[in-house]
Amino acid sequence: GFNEKIGDRGLENEPGDGTVPLASAEYINQDLTILPSDHTGIVTDGEATVYNKITGKTASTLITSNGFDFSSGKFLIIKLLSPVDMQVIAPDGKKIGKDFVTEQEINEIPNAFYSGFSTDDEYVTILNPLSGEYKVVVQGTGTGEYKVATGYMSDDFYVDHDFTAQTQPGLESEMDVSVTSTGDLEVAPQDQTPPVITVFSPGAHNYTRSNSFVADISATDASGIFSQAITLDGEVIINGQTINLTNFSLGSHTLVAEATDFVGNTASTSIVFQVTVTKISLIDTINLLYAQKLITNDGIRKSLVVKVQSNAYQALLNELKAQKGKFIKEGAYQKLLEEVTWIINN
Repeated sequence: GFNEKIGDRGLENEPGDGTVPLASAEYINQDLTILPSDHTGIVTDGEATVYNKITGKTASTLITSNGFDFSSGKFLIIKLLSPVDMQVIAPDGKKIGKDFVTEQEINEIPNAFYSGFSTDDEYVTILNPLSGEYKVVVQGTGTGEYKVATGYMSDDFYVDHDFTAQTQPGLESEMDVSVTSTGDLEVAPQDQTPPVITVFSPGAHNYTRSNSFVADISATDASGIFSQAITLDGEVIINGQTINLTNFSLGSHTLVAEATDFVGNTASTSIVFQVTVTKISLIDTINLLYAQKLITNDGIRKSLVVKVQSNAYQALLNELKAQKGKFIKEGAYQKLLEEVTWIINN
């Protein structure tokens, strides 16, 4: 009857615990204890003996399953990889973990175990967890990255979920671990709002090459700002840095500000501003090039300024071409040619 779908299929069990045959343990030839238990019951039936073997002491109290059906149970495990301590609050309000006020361990949840907070990593296991939302509160014990590793399992399913965030000493963060009786598991920080970024400077308007601005960006978040980055045309700048536009190309430029909070929410905002030319800024450029000795004759400088003031831009182009390589050096010529052409075209 081996191919039958019911019955013993012609198989006979030899002596053992119903899963492991006694013959598989025959290599143990000393300090042997035999218990009349099945495969799952041997753990409980042998706990007094195991405790005595390990410690040399006799246990004054033995804790059994308290009616918990291990064969059909579900297990929720929440493991934290440092540097944080944790407290878990069940859907019914009962707590397990570290009491951040008294600095003591607490365990109000039946059939739950807490490893304690004396080591770098710690974990909580909950047997037959309630369906609903478990709140995990973590408190930083150091600075750096930590991981919340969760697993939910039974004979019928196994799911896991990891969540990584950042912390610093004393910082408290909360996350929700949602479980259902059918094996669903979700982990998410309570703070799911990205940081708020405000760009005070630069503004989204026109600047000239004679202008400068101080990068002034603010980022705020309920859980705190973990990191902030600012780029201008793809180049990294720092908040508070003075940006001189003298050598910027004419046209559009983009500043991008990004921020990340301690639980991984990110935000980004951008400001587009223009570098343009006006009559006043063109005169400023001429005077600056003269001060930098890129225009080497004061009479030429004055002549260029007069042509700008009278809007004689074609005559200005002709004089630039005539003095190129003489009293106007190549770099100055190219910059003035660009600015004059911009004014003509705009």
